[in-house]
Amino acid sequence: QAGIERALLRCLDAETGKLLWEAPFSGSPSWNRQLSPIVYQNLVIYPFSTGKFDAKNWLFEHQSTFGFPKDHKALVRAWNFNTGKEVGTKDFSEFGSGGDDGGLCLMDGTLYYSCYFGDSANKRRGFSNALGVTAAIEPDNGEVLWSTNEYCVHAGCTVTGENGRLYLGGYNPVEGKTNRVWCLDA
Repeated sequence: QAGIERALLRCLDAETGKLLWEAPFSGSPSWNRQLSPIVYQNLVIYPFSTGKFDAKNWLFEHQSTFGFPKDHKALVRAWNFNTGKEVGTKDFSEFGSGGDDGGLCLMDGTLYYSCYFGDSANKRRGFSNALGVTAAIEPDNGEVLWSTNEYCVHAGCTVTGENGRLYLGGYNPVEGKTNRVWCLDA
């Protein structure tokens, strides 16, 4: 993050620290970036969100999803590893509005994405009761293999996977006072 006006994905030479390329992306300059980009073959993949934030709402806690702007869209973007040129973007805004609380994992050649929208924030924006979205994506072409809006990460957590299972959790209760960690068949 480079302040409220800029967010940059940067590729550095590990030996020298020299900047090789940088690519701008949009979204909240808040503190809730939980993960590094996923590097897969010749791609660098990162989840983020769009939306124009004002100065009073840009730094929010994980439970304060009421501060998201109306044009908030959950995105996953791929850049070319060598050049930093955008290869493709997947927009998940059909499921709801949000995308700052989310993450990626790579398991057995499939990319898994999950993000939390916040139920009350989405209701105010006219979306369904979906808390978020979780999806399996073919990293080479961006094809969504499956998706669900029944289960997602929630507040301060990212999706993890092992042995054909996905684990989704977070510290923000999503059912009243009950906190959940879901395990899904990938």
